[in-house]
Amino acid sequence: MENVQPKGVAPQQPGLSEFEQQYFLQTRQEIDAEKQERNKILNYAIIALGAVALTFSRVDNPLSPLRSPVALCFYYPFLLFVSILIAARRAKIRQIFDRWFVLRGILAARSEPKGWVPLEKVVCDGFHDKRYLAEDRLLHLGLSLVPYSLIGLVASGLRWYLAIPAVLLATAHLIGCDLWLRRQVKRPNTTPESTAAEHPV
Repeated sequence: MENVQPKGVAPQQPGLSEFEQQYFLQTRQEIDAEKQERNKILNYAIIALGAVALTFSRVDNPLSPLRSPVALCFYYPFLLFVSILIAARRAKIRQIFDRWFVLRGILAARSEPKGWVPLEKVVCDGFHDKRYLAEDRLLHLGLSLVPYSLIGLVASGLRWYLAIPAVLLATAHLIGCDLWLRRQVKRPNTTPESTAAEHPV
């Protein structure tokens, strides 16, 4: 006997197909893998700072090499190294960002149970609010504070015409990187119409 849908009740939407379920599982695994790679990048930075601290701790008078103008040849490359690590983390979050939006797009094509907010929507809204981008900004600032302070220490012992450029270069790095890390990650365009326009047959 054929099932009759009761009046006043909307017909149920079909669930995810077997392919979509497998795609979901695979994509979520890829997201977890990308998150682990982001954490590894952070570990590299911590190891680098630890190695530097260990090196100076073995010096009889650690403040003497820290105050040397020659040390600037190390501090500025270290700032660049920190920025490169954060840029790599930002590239990873862009890949994570794309995957979450693809999953959100699959769920958005179906009616969701009333009162249920999927995790994909929460995460995507968090990307819009720059919730996850603040982490890299704070991390970059925290890792850069040490070389910034050391540059200031060296500059305090230089003549003014050498100290000003040293401080200005560090300040330009601070402002430039902060403005860069404040920028929103571009939202991926996952609509079928845009895909067809970008890749015409």
